Amino acid sequence: MRVTLWTVALVLIALPALADDGWWTRQADLELASLTGTLEVQDTGGSPEFGQTADVDDGGGGNFSKAVPMIMSAILPGTGQIYLGFKQDRTSAFLWGAGLLAADIFSWTQVSKYNDEGDEKKEEYYDYADAHWSEPKLEAAYNSGYPPGGPYDYVANLGNEYFAFTDENGSPIGGYEEIPLWVSKEDDEREYYENLGKWDQFVFGWDDFLDPRDIPGGGYTGDPQSVWLDDPRTSENRETYRQMRRDSNDSYETADRYVYLSIGLRVVSVLHVAYLEGLLFGGGDGASELKVAGQPVQFIAQPVGLRAGVVGATVAF
Repeated sequence: MRVTLWTVALVLIALPALADDGWWTRQADLELASLTGTLEVQDTGGSPEFGQTADVDDGGGGNFSKAVPMIMSAILPGTGQIYLGFKQDRTSAFLWGAGLLAADIFSWTQVSKYNDEGDEKKEEYYDYADAHWSEPKLEAAYNSGYPPGGPYDYVANLGNEYFAFTDENGSPIGGYEEIPLWVSKEDDEREYYENLGKWDQFVFGWDDFLDPRDIPGGGYTGDPQSVWLDDPRTSENRETYRQMRRDSNDSYETADRYVYLSIGLRVVSVLHVAYLEGLLFGGGDGASELKVAGQPVQFIAQPVGLRAGVVGATVAF
């Protein structure tokens, strides 16, 4: 589907260039125009066969006045259309502007809503982890000398059995702080809470951890490293925590989508204002067209090859 849409878009872009009066088929004329300042004008039924580029003097303010509503629309979608609606008595432009402005306001209310929702859910899963995950318990899991009878002796050295982590010299790690991806809460709170549920080497810290070797049908084959620690039965609290994190991230992603919508509204608003001003696709209703002696001015902007171009204007009397 994406390939098809891109193909259609490229064809639509190419057609004007390949038409009889397109810039690609008029390279000779355009090369001459770049030297002489004169560009042959195709017969459009009412225009003279030949014309000359004309410098239009708008007193220096015409281009700026056309840019004002476009700048307004880039800052706040719809305001450019509303400006044109009042200035030029265009009801349709005003309605377009009001709709775009309302859509942008709505999108930012949703950004705020879902960001707040994501923050609330993040605080909830932070609190949940603090209540159900213990760093001292993780420490016991990677301590081969943990004293018998200690509060976490049932997980003592399990981490070393399952992962057998070694340091850069190939020796067994000296404790849980040398586990790959370990980061303390003080050093990086966000990554700390992410790792607790994401990586298997931290599963031993959950208060309901159950050794997979003790789970009927848990897949134990005699090698501790062959057991799948990600089995939900290993820690239901870990699975609950993961879902809480996903819910929070989903809220943030929804907020991001509304940000993208707001950006899209700005693009649409600017292009629509350019259309209303007659600067894009020959749009507009004539009220904003630049005229000389009552005749509309046709602007020309044609590329010549890949590194040059011709810019000018024609007017027929």
